[in-house]
Amino acid sequence: MPNLRVLYNNLADIATITSNSTGSTATNYPASNLSSSRKHLVWRSNTTTGIITLTWSTPQIVNGLALASTTLGPSSTFRLKLYSDTAKTVLLLDTGTVTPACDSVSSSSSETMHIWCNYMTNVRAAELTLSQTAHPSGYLQVSRLVIGQYWSPDFNTDFGVSTGIVDSSENTRTYAGALVTEAKYSYKVLSFSLNFMTNNDRNNLISIVRSVGKQKSVYVSIFPTDTETGKEGWYSIYGKFTDDPTITHPMYTVYTTDISLESW
Repeated sequence: MPNLRVLYNNLADIATITSNSTGSTATNYPASNLSSSRKHLVWRSNTTTGIITLTWSTPQIVNGLALASTTLGPSSTFRLKLYSDTAKTVLLLDTGTVTPACDSVSSSSSETMHIWCNYMTNVRAAELTLSQTAHPSGYLQVSRLVIGQYWSPDFNTDFGVSTGIVDSSENTRTYAGALVTEAKYSYKVLSFSLNFMTNNDRNNLISIVRSVGKQKSVYVSIFPTDTETGKEGWYSIYGKFTDDPTITHPMYTVYTTDISLESW
């Protein structure tokens, strides 16, 4: 099984994003919202199939794509095509119709979904087809799209990776003895350790931390391409560093770090 993967330089932020006439975009929910870091700004289709196109003014590198906060569920499918020109005439890669790994909340909702593909350079356009024909809402909705090149360490995480849901709701006991709940938001957390980082891993992690800090979100998959897609989805997160990662140098050419993230 491959080592963990981190998508941190989101090429959607510098892309021109559109949605074509098949699965046309609903009014006031443009595809350009997919590059926004504001969770309430979403893209929505008018049908249960949608096609999203991203184009770039300069060549890019792509080997991973993810969605965050979406109404698509486990029965949905992706198809990603990559092109070397913005007119989409020279095809570099076609994944075919695939089932994404997802952290599914229900049959019609997922916190995260992702697919991986071959390492492709000189990418000027990407076309993503999303489909869930039996979706109960009759449309598809996505808050954030993440696409780009992932980083993977030379050695994987230690045993003891932890993830879970934090419920911020508060319980209060009344004078009559009843337990009353003030409902608040919930969010996902993920923590892991890298205790055998090489010099190369150290340099790459420092670069990631410098570029995103605690201000930007990254996409992390602990078990990429795992045969159990539910496991792969549950141990994935789109979120921000909870603490500033520090790197310890315990012995010659070996570095360690502990990383914690919370969903955006």
